[in-house]
Amino acid sequence: MKSKRFKKLPEKTSDLPSEMIEKLLPVVKKNCTTKFDESLDISFQINNKQKKNEINIRTVVNLPGGTGKKVKVAVVCEDAKSSEAKTAGADIVGGDDFIEKIKNGEMNFEKLICTPTMMIKLSKLGKVLGPKGLMPNPKLGSVTEDLKNCNFKC
Repeated sequence: MKSKRFKKLPEKTSDLPSEMIEKLLPVVKKNCTTKFDESLDISFQINNKQKKNEINIRTVVNLPGGTGKKVKVAVVCEDAKSSEAKTAGADIVGGDDFIEKIKNGEMNFEKLICTPTMMIKLSKLGKVLGPKGLMPNPKLGSVTEDLKNCNFKC
């Protein structure tokens, strides 16, 4: 059963062709009729012609305006790079002492970034950090030597 608001929407919008998102956003905004901020679901079709069906694609997409939340970022690095991480925008910076705090269960951050040399020490905490999604990963850019250009905003 369709609501009155849904019935009033133009029928052309259900058969929109696939186009660039910049062209479709004005059409979507024109049809917003609710009193609250509506959400938008986007589906991507990836033409992966592999023989195996179990293909996992893992990546991170940074939104241009961020998510709107203030994310507390922690950086595990050597003492020499701690000032570089602070100037780049990290909230918490530490080394071996910070790893001990994490081991004791003190995790007051939402994102963890580390340098490759400290990753060896941090890998022992995989059972603690992994299930919470905090374990740094080189493929996602959270294990990096370049802390100045690292993206601390999520």
